[in-house]
Order: sequence, then C-alpha cells, then structure tokens
Amino acid sequence: MKIIKEKIVACVFLLLNVFIASQVLNAQGPFGGGLGIPGNPYLIYDKGHLEELADSLRSATFSSKYYYYKLTNDITDSVRTTIGGSYVEEVVMNPGWPPTQIRKIASFQGSFDGDGYHIVLAIKIPTNPTNADSVMYSSIGMFGDVVGNTIIKNIIVSGYVEGYSFAGGIIGIINSAENLQVSNCINMATITGRTVGGIIGRLVGTGIIENCSNIGDVTSDNNSSTGGIIGSLGTSLTNTIIKNCTNNNFIKSGDVGSTGGIIGYSNPNNPTFDITNCINTGVLEGGGPGPYGGGGTGPIWGNAP
Repeated sequence: MKIIKEKIVACVFLLLNVFIASQVLNAQGPFGGGLGIPGNPYLIYDKGHLEELADSLRSATFSSKYYYYKLTNDITDSVRTTIGGSYVEEVVMNPGWPPTQIRKIASFQGSFDGDGYHIVLAIKIPTNPTNADSVMYSSIGMFGDVVGNTIIKNIIVSGYVEGYSFAGGIIGIINSAENLQVSNCINMATITGRTVGGIIGRLVGTGIIENCSNIGDVTSDNNSSTGGIIGSLGTSLTNTIIKNCTNNNFIKSGDVGSTGGIIGYSNPNNPTFDITNCINTGVLEGGGPGPYGGGGTGPIWGNAP
C-alpha cells in the first residue's frame, strides 16, 4: 500500500512539473520563446518562426509596437515568405464582376539581431504584373517593408529574390525611416527586379547603413536603378550615413538605367548625405541617359553629378 501511495505522489508531482513547465513556456510568448524586450528578445530558430513573424505584422498587437527579435540558428529550409509588405486582407465577391482584393501594407518596426546566422531565401513573385497588381508584387526581400527607427543587424542571406520592384537581399523598401540602423549584413543571394539592391532596394528617410557587403549578382530586368548595396535613395536623407560597405559582384541595369557599385540612383533633390569608405570591386554593366534617374554608371554612385 505504501508503495502505491508513493507512486501516486510521484505521478502527481510529475504532472505538476509538466503543468508548471507548460505555463512558463506559454508565458514566454510566441515564436521560440522570449518576451520581445531588451535582454529577453523573441527567439527565432526555424522557418516557421519567420512565417509567424510575417503573419504577426498583420495584427494591431505587433504592427503598432516595437519588439526585439534574435535569430538563434541557421535556417537552410528555403524561406519563401517576406516579412512585411503588401498583402490581401480581404476578397470581396462582386456578382458579375471579378472579385475585389482589399490590400494593406504590413510594415516591420523593431530590432532584429541575426547574430551572424545564415538564412536561405527562395522568394519569387511575378516579374511583369498588370498595373492593378504591381503594388502587390513590390517590396520584397527578407524584410519587405521597414519603417521608423528599426535596427536590423548581423544577418547573412543567400538563395534568390525575384520580384517586380523594390527588391533587396535584406530589405525591399525602407519608408519613413527615423534613425534606422542596418549593420553587419551580408547578401549572397541573386537579386532581380526593378529598383534593386544587394542589401536594400529603396531607402527613404534617415539612418545609418554600415559594414554591409554584397557578394550576390544584382540585376534589373528593366531600365531602372541597380546598386550593390542600395538600389535607389529617395528624399529626406539628411544625416543619413552609408559607410564601410562593399560590393564584390556583378551589378547590371538596362541601357538607360543607373548602375552603381554602392548606390544605383539618388534623387537630385536629396539633402546632403555621407558616403564614407565604401568600395566596389564588382563588374558594372548598363546605365546611360534616360528617364529612370538620369542614367549613368559609377563605382560608388550610378547617377553621381
């Protein structure tokens, strides 16, 4: 009888420990654990967590707050999901007419530390959509659309990113940036589209891009801007610094596009911004007078005056 009681007590104790462990795990929040705060970031260690992050940006809870994330493992199972960007929120059926797609833009704002780990991308969307679909197929990369004072650092990507416009290995487009930081990122992926960069497709706003390298082929399939680090710089770039960045691979745009080893094209109305200690060793092709940014080819800046 005593032995039976001891076994019952042991079982109850075991079940209690399992329950407590499950409660602790639940308290850690989504993804692979963590609370999304400094010192205890959300942990990302597989493809499913990246997909979960992409989905979470469509909710008010995540899209409107600044959270911290940290990669804890290489992810070699090809990632086909862009974090942020355009998505279909609802499809409205219209009797006798094609359905209407109600679209929204999900933007990433937060701190993401890749911790030096490697992600294989396999992102491909139509490269020649209709005008109605063009927004849907814009802004792709590991991160599609990034805003605010986001920090993205220590990430290595390979594979491919093939899209319509604003494509980059790390970020498709940065909108309304304020003191944004992108640092210690390496792109080894092949990037194709319109307005494309090895690291960033298009940058609008202020921030620091530093210690980033491109060693993947970057090609524009249209007469637009193509850069080893950034495809195109928009306006409002006061206090923006691009430093210690290198391109070591093939960069190509159309004959009337802009091709740059570091920056493909910059809006002529930009305020002053700094490019410091940046080097191109890659082959540049294309670029000439034309409607997509003035044209030109240069080792640092495609349409430099």
